Amino acid sequence: MKRNCEQCAAEFNKSPAAIARGEGRFCSNVCRKEYLRLHPRLGEKAPVWKGGVHQENRRQRGRIFNLLHRDKCRAYDAVKYALKKGRLQKGACQHCGATEHVHAHHEDYSKPLDVIWLCPSCHLDEHGLKIGARPLNRTLSRERQRQKREAVKLATSLSD
Repeated sequence: MKRNCEQCAAEFNKSPAAIARGEGRFCSNVCRKEYLRLHPRLGEKAPVWKGGVHQENRRQRGRIFNLLHRDKCRAYDAVKYALKKGRLQKGACQHCGATEHVHAHHEDYSKPLDVIWLCPSCHLDEHGLKIGARPLNRTLSRERQRQKREAVKLATSLSD
């Protein structure tokens, strides 16, 4: 089926199946990328726009995360405060020795200042090893579902 490129107006062929999948607007990836650069899909034009819901619920989602992961948040805040006050110094990555952009990694959140310093790559590897040691739990346990429901109720009551 003959089509005209929306960017350069060149004529090109596309199969009806490709057009049904939503393809066939551009003659090449170069034209598609140029079109998207010139016509950004932001705000209401974005395909994932939900009427501004994202911004309204941002604070509530933060509260829910904080309620579900209190120990994690407290440990993070303790490290941040200790770094700010000079009580804790960033070190080199303990796996590869990198010194830039190191992260504090907690083995135990009940010991907030007991951290090892890891670069982003090694930090991901560290969590990958822990996740790989047990199967990923794609469904929440009943207890975890109950905790999440309670956290959502509490967060919505705080926002009212």
